[in-house]
Amino acid sequence: MSYAHYLPTLLVQEGGITEATAALALGVYWGAMTIGRLYAGHLADRIGSTSYLLSMCGIAAFAFILMGFFGSAAPMFALAAVAGLAMSGMFAIALVFANRYAPGMAERTTSLLIACGLFGGAVLPKLVGWSLDALGGDETRWLLAGFALLLLAVAAAASAASRKAARAAARLAA
Repeated sequence: MSYAHYLPTLLVQEGGITEATAALALGVYWGAMTIGRLYAGHLADRIGSTSYLLSMCGIAAFAFILMGFFGSAAPMFALAAVAGLAMSGMFAIALVFANRYAPGMAERTTSLLIACGLFGGAVLPKLVGWSLDALGGDETRWLLAGFALLLLAVAAAASAASRKAARAAARLAA
């Protein structure tokens, strides 16, 4: 969400465009997010929730890394669309993933994921805003790329933990 909130500022500061045009980038991002949400569940069903999360986190990280290299408006608009598509179903699919691999704990896992989202929604925007003021747009884009890579690492760790738990459960059942 920090990305969405600060995207217009990044575009005005670094892309040299007007505020009105920068605000349009949010429409591109949220439009892609909406379109992606229409298909996220179907895609996750087709390729599996683990593969979905890992691939979408990877695509988002790649888009954010590319943003570190491009500050002008056209690439940022295109990458905003890619990021919106990639991030569109992450929370919902992560919630299903967590509940599938922790059966009987839906209330706890849902509450925990929402709490993490609230914490991130409070702390990360503060950090991104500080970065924009103190360091500038280039460094802030790299900070966002770092967060996207961290998200990919967390998804990979969760995937590895779920595979390990499934193997342990299979051994106990056998």
